Amino acid sequence: MKLGLTLSHKAIMLVLVPLVFEIGFVVLLVIMLHQTQQQVRKDQEFLLNLNTVLGKSVKMARIIGDYGATRKLELVDQWQSDLKEIHLALDRLRQSLPGKESARTGDQNDALLTINGLESCLEQTDKIIGEDAKNTRDHSAFVMLSRLRETRDILRKLAPAAEKFGEGLTANTSIARQEQNNRKILEYLLAGIVGNILLALSLALYFSRSTVNRLDVLMDNTKRLSAGKALNPPVRGSDEIAHLDRVFNDMADALVAAARKERAIIENAADVICSVDKEGKLSAISPACREVWGFEPEELIDKPLSDLLVPEDRAATIQAFEKVAESKGRTSWESRSRHKDRSIVYILWSVQWSETESALFLVAHDISARKEVDRIKQEFVSMVSHDLRTPLTSVQFFLNMLSDGAYGKLSDNGQKKADLADRNVCRLIKLINDLLDIEKMESGQFQLHLEAVPLSPILERSIDSLNNIAETCKVKIEFTGSSAQVSADPDRLEQVMINLLGNALKFSPPDTKVCVRVEDLNDSVEVQVVDQGRGVPAEMRETIFQRFKQTDASDAIEKKGSGLGLAIAKTIVELHGGQIGVRSENGKGSTFWFTLISRSESTVQVCQA
Repeated sequence: MKLGLTLSHKAIMLVLVPLVFEIGFVVLLVIMLHQTQQQVRKDQEFLLNLNTVLGKSVKMARIIGDYGATRKLELVDQWQSDLKEIHLALDRLRQSLPGKESARTGDQNDALLTINGLESCLEQTDKIIGEDAKNTRDHSAFVMLSRLRETRDILRKLAPAAEKFGEGLTANTSIARQEQNNRKILEYLLAGIVGNILLALSLALYFSRSTVNRLDVLMDNTKRLSAGKALNPPVRGSDEIAHLDRVFNDMADALVAAARKERAIIENAADVICSVDKEGKLSAISPACREVWGFEPEELIDKPLSDLLVPEDRAATIQAFEKVAESKGRTSWESRSRHKDRSIVYILWSVQWSETESALFLVAHDISARKEVDRIKQEFVSMVSHDLRTPLTSVQFFLNMLSDGAYGKLSDNGQKKADLADRNVCRLIKLINDLLDIEKMESGQFQLHLEAVPLSPILERSIDSLNNIAETCKVKIEFTGSSAQVSADPDRLEQVMINLLGNALKFSPPDTKVCVRVEDLNDSVEVQVVDQGRGVPAEMRETIFQRFKQTDASDAIEKKGSGLGLAIAKTIVELHGGQIGVRSENGKGSTFWFTLISRSESTVQVCQA
């Protein structure tokens, strides 16, 4: 069974297991040293008691001799005192030997016999001295002295024997035990050192083998991933290495999936994606080149990109390449290229320099269709400008003369028809003018002549030009005047106001008001056109200023609007350096507003879109 250990757990075990082993080993040595010290103390006590016995034995033998010669009673008291001390010392000696006979050695049994013999002799002598001291002697003085001499001689013989035995016993036992303990400690010490080394090496080898082998798998996986080969089987385990391997495999799967998607995007992209080296040669190109230029990718690899361009555009393209490479940035430009069938293909290039690859990465977008549309649009604008506006102007002039009675007085019905035709012609001419303005804005030919002008006359002229329409719609336009002076092109600003007021009149119910207000701000003024119409939905407040955008698709028919007025107004206001917008609540009217820069100087500035 494998343990689910992490690397941190293995590191702890590598340190903790030998440490626990060492602690146990040290505890064992401390116990053995303690036992040795206890045994040394016992040996010291044994020697002390033995010295006491030997000293007292010699002293008591002297007392026996003196008592036999002098018969002094004070010697009896001294004998009794020394006898108690020697009994205590003999008891301690006896206790220092094992109590069971089976546990004692031969020397220890001889020591016990010697102790018992010495104690028996002392008891007999004590009895004799006691009887003699109490005058209960049954023996003659000669016999008494003889017995005392005999006891003294026994003491003198036993004392050296006991001393010699004690010395031998103590020395042999202590030295043998000390040597034995030293041998054990040395054996345990060597065994502990060897065991600890083997344990540490075993743990280190086990953990290092399981760790290093799996790290080798990870290193090999990195090489396999960079080479695009299949990875090794997943590493087993639940530690950090196994987790890292799982993350690495997940990352490799994600990279493979991302590369597959990237390749699919490149291969199926409508635009050509390619890279160009420092020498200007194509190093890689997507299959879209078949549709754009009619060449297979293999035909273009290692070929100069300039070969695809028309000769007139090659210099500009090379210059653009060098500029991007020097700035380490990105850019875009248009150029003409040659199809395999020698036809012209218009390309919009998006180029970025890659420092790591030391190459240019390009996206070639075929804009030939857009160029064709632009050409058609230019032809249409030219046709509208020359072939429609001029005849319509003539028609308008004829209708005006017809209404004025230049060709005779018209009937009431004829006058209504002429007025209706005049309004339709005016609407067509306005639509044509709006289309021409939009075209000028797109082509960059729309110019403003900004100057410091009073705002009030411009607003009043705009209102006057729409008074007839306001009367027809039964809507009143109110304006209280303003002293503001702004930087503006009067004609274009009047065009903005006519567009905003015209919209307000279209969507205002009868018998309501359209208010024109001017609010002074810090460095600008805000012009507001407030109506009481149906309002602008919230989702349309941003898009309503785009071309051909209206709040309701039916407005183009019912209100006769082209959807270009607000777009033109937005462009004109922004060219003035202002902003335009609408504040509205659905069903509660709208406030169209725009800002202009306040200006008191009379300098003239030309602004071009």
